[in-house]
Amino acid sequence: MKKSSIKILVADDHSLIIDSITSILLEIDDGFKVYIAKSKSELLSVMAKEFIDLIFLDINMNGVNMLDHVEQIRDIHPKVIIIILTSYSSLSIVNDAIEKKVDAFLHKNTDKDEIKFALNRVLNGKKYMSIEVNRKEKLKDGFQLAKQLTSQELKLIKLLAKGYTNSKISRILHISIYTVQTHRKNIHKKLGVKSVNELIAFAYENKLV
Repeated sequence: MKKSSIKILVADDHSLIIDSITSILLEIDDGFKVYIAKSKSELLSVMAKEFIDLIFLDINMNGVNMLDHVEQIRDIHPKVIIIILTSYSSLSIVNDAIEKKVDAFLHKNTDKDEIKFALNRVLNGKKYMSIEVNRKEKLKDGFQLAKQLTSQELKLIKLLAKGYTNSKISRILHISIYTVQTHRKNIHKKLGVKSVNELIAFAYENKLV
């Protein structure tokens, strides 16, 4: 698909977002034909008149959950590319969007480079999830991993984060150095980390310390 022939609809109920996305799109390629819609009815009206190739779609437009209307949009144009652009990033909403088979999910705090990257991916038939969403998924995975830790292992991690040596941890927890070493091996295995620096980084990222 030749970029300069692409018709893009920016659907959002905030003029500032519409202006910002439109400006970015025309900076990427001034041949893009950009349309706007500030409500569900305006979106459907534009799609009835124009063969829209791609939509930047806000989830909440004037109180309407647009994810509930993805099928209706695809009934008008089955091959339309849908990029969700929203301030929401809860995993339940992301999963709902994935189930609706949207092509990309972007958070509104994304920058121009990420929008350009996502646009290039979907125009080449690929999917894209924003950095913000991937970060949340990583934290979710970390939470699940951390649930495997015993109370003793959690205490040991907190002491390691303070820079304590095995011998000092041994004295504080009233266990042998061998037991400390065994705990550390088990922690590394459970969390998939390879060094104490990775372990401490994981601990801070997942609020274990």
